[in-house]
Amino acid sequence: MSDQEIEQLVDRWIAYWDADPPDYEGAEADYLCDMLMPACECDPEVLWCFVRNAYKRNISERHLGLLAAGPLEDLIAYHGPEYIDRIEIEARQNPSFRHLLGGVWRNIADAEVWKRVETLRDKDIW
Repeated sequence: MSDQEIEQLVDRWIAYWDADPPDYEGAEADYLCDMLMPACECDPEVLWCFVRNAYKRNISERHLGLLAAGPLEDLIAYHGPEYIDRIEIEARQNPSFRHLLGGVWRNIADAEVWKRVETLRDKDIW
């Protein structure tokens, strides 16, 4: 997926969650699931790029919570060993990413990966 396609996916994700309430059974929900769920399983690089693009935008705390408890948590849970080094670099360089890590729960993350996440994130866990 190209950088432009990732940006468009983030745009659509933000717009979807801006709806009050979101249409959980509509075409946009299906599209987002079709794009993000396979990425979680088969193409974690898409998920990583999605997270990095989304958190750097001026998004609300609600969006940050959805990003932390969704795509970022999935990335750590399913691909943590492959991505923890990059996650550490991002957290050291960006306080807003450290803040984002505060909204991630362990889920099924590898114990060693989770220890590393805990040392990175803000002490202010949401």
